[in-house]
Amino acid sequence: MRQNEETSFWKLKYTICLINWHSNKYDGILHEISASMLLYNFCELVTNHAIDKTAENVKYVYKINFVIIVNLCRVYLKNSSDKAEIMLLI
Repeated sequence: MRQNEETSFWKLKYTICLINWHSNKYDGILHEISASMLLYNFCELVTNHAIDKTAENVKYVYKINFVIIVNLCRVYLKNSSDKAEIMLLI
């Protein structure tokens, strides 16, 4: 029953890098948690709406790699140029 929560916690901790704090103040830690949660939700939204291009008669259904989506979303949010190219990669 706890598999979804444990998986989400693992993704936040290791993929989104919420394992170490970059601030010592309470407000800074809250801002970092909020930003990480926002990035996580954005990446989950992109992952759920991404189209997996596989052939129709395959034996296994492939899942989209969440780590790759997180890195592409970070590049998308940091850079104002080449957004169309990054969206094509996603």
